[in-house]
Amino acid sequence: MMIPASDRTSMLDATAPIGAQLIASLRARIVTGELTPGTRLSEQDIANDYGLSRQPVREAFIRLAGERLVEVRPQRGTFVCKIDAGEVEVSRFVREAVEADILRLAATHADAAAVAELERQVAAQERLARAGEGFMAADELFHRTLAEAAGRAGAWAHLQPIKMHMDRVRHLTAAELPLDRRVS
Repeated sequence: MMIPASDRTSMLDATAPIGAQLIASLRARIVTGELTPGTRLSEQDIANDYGLSRQPVREAFIRLAGERLVEVRPQRGTFVCKIDAGEVEVSRFVREAVEADILRLAATHADAAAVAELERQVAAQERLARAGEGFMAADELFHRTLAEAAGRAGAWAHLQPIKMHMDRVRHLTAAELPLDRRVS
């Protein structure tokens, strides 16, 4: 969902570090595909959209370049990186390994309330997948809840920066996949 520029300024919390919020917002826009691969990013336009000076935007670009989400080309501009198949494969490999252990632990540690919550979330995912909206957020919640049920919420938190490259592909292809391929 694209957020109108006029609403971005109000998304920033004046009591929290602005730079961190800007980085998180731009990262989310890249991962969800709102800012597509190859898009040229203008420091001035983003500064205007968020009601900021160019300095925090410059700093955000440097941080996002370190995460391999943007490429800063001197004298040419900053661009959203194309999706790197190698990064996606590494993300998939690590996530699969960690989630296999999470699933194994959840099978032996989850109590009845956790199992009921996971079942409720799967049903919600099926409804959202049919509706075509909200599935990705529900899927994230399901996997986080599964990690919590396994007593490994920290492992899920550690996966976030690793899996964002795979998440870019998931967001770009989600609408094209049939229902049985979208629901875990």
